[in-house]
Amino acid sequence: MKIQQLCPHCVKSKFKSSGLSTLLFSFEQRQLSDSAVHEVTCDKGHSFVIVYNGLKFEILFDVAMSAIRDGYAREAVSSFVASLERFYEFYIKYFAYSTNVDERSLLNAWKSISNQSERQLGAYIFLYLVKNKKEPELLHNKNTKFRNSVIHKGYIPTIEEALIFGESIYNLIMRVVTELEDSEGKLFKTYYQSQLPRAIDRGWVVNESPKSINLNLTKEGTSNLGFEYAKKQFCIV
Repeated sequence: MKIQQLCPHCVKSKFKSSGLSTLLFSFEQRQLSDSAVHEVTCDKGHSFVIVYNGLKFEILFDVAMSAIRDGYAREAVSSFVASLERFYEFYIKYFAYSTNVDERSLLNAWKSISNQSERQLGAYIFLYLVKNKKEPELLHNKNTKFRNSVIHKGYIPTIEEALIFGESIYNLIMRVVTELEDSEGKLFKTYYQSQLPRAIDRGWVVNESPKSINLNLTKEGTSNLGFEYAKKQFCIV
């Protein structure tokens, strides 16, 4: 997925020199990096930083929606799966934070399961159970079989199949997010903000927000704006 942004130095300079209220500019495009922090130098030699201001599960969901928009259904399914797995990681670490677990102890414990998705899922299930006194909703069997067919057996899905699967992932994530927003909104949002990528001492920083899932964007007290909203952000009919 590529991100694009105007050079803020060029924008400021051109508006100041022209005295006009409307001008045309060319976007700076960069391939999204894992750190979500991108150092950019425009054609004029101006340096600035673009921060894709979201957590990994939000960013990966955008990657999936971008793939669907561009016609890559199989790649979209893979990114939807990764988004859900990284949401499980986020939930596990939030639970530790909310129960005052020492950060160093958490990171040491995470190392033992960081490369094993089944262990992470198990941790998520039982921490959710402890917190909510009920089991979490997981992928239905048909969606699990679909995921395995795509990821492990090389099945090439249709765009429609990828969208149906993506909606199920969206609903799983946002159902839990909504619970946390309702029950402990301030603490939850404080932790969320603390985990966002930062560009410290980098000069001019331009923030770009995730489009599909964005916990900073709320309406009527919730960031669950619906899968149809997410589709519209990527011009997916």
